[in-house]
Amino acid sequence: MKPAGRFGLVTGGARSGKSRFAEKLMRQWMEERKNAGFTGDRIVYVATAQALDEEMAERIRRHREQRPPDWETVEAPMSLFDVLETLAHRTPPPDGVLVDCATLYWSNRLLAHCGEADAADGAGSETLDWTAFAQLERQLEEEVDAFGRWLPGMPYALIIVTNEVGWGLVPANALGRAYRDLAGRCNQRLAALAQYVYLVVAGIPVSIKAPGTDG
Repeated sequence: MKPAGRFGLVTGGARSGKSRFAEKLMRQWMEERKNAGFTGDRIVYVATAQALDEEMAERIRRHREQRPPDWETVEAPMSLFDVLETLAHRTPPPDGVLVDCATLYWSNRLLAHCGEADAADGAGSETLDWTAFAQLERQLEEEVDAFGRWLPGMPYALIIVTNEVGWGLVPANALGRAYRDLAGRCNQRLAALAQYVYLVVAGIPVSIKAPGTDG
């Protein structure tokens, strides 16, 4: 498959080594690109995290320290797919784009749409507005579907990191359960579009979908 237009999804549990593997995979793809006779290895790191507290700010700081200093960082906490399309229209476009991570993006959108106050104190966690949640789910499905329509012409290699949030305990409140369901369904749609899907377990990546397989 040509270097431009490759789309890989990297998933796994918390602290499974997803981000580290995704960065390694991107470097590998760029090396393959050079070996195929293409020039340039401009990488854009698309971050979805928001530094809403000291813990998250520290996590973001550590992630930045791990990345190569020549990678450009673009923040997209609320408009991930718009940002990906905007990057595609740059002149010249980047050679590779790494998104970390999709599940934070789903979370950001859910909290903004269904109320951050309820999430912060748990007061409304059992009285979630399911009508608003269904509306958000449709919006995200439409975003992913639109992404899928322009994906065949994508001019860069793309890797998206996401989480298997349904592998832990069943969340104790309605908001948590809604988030688990939303992330799971959106991940399924992304995996259906991706040519490559990797599951990372205890730092070990396992290829579960690749061109020529039945994934």
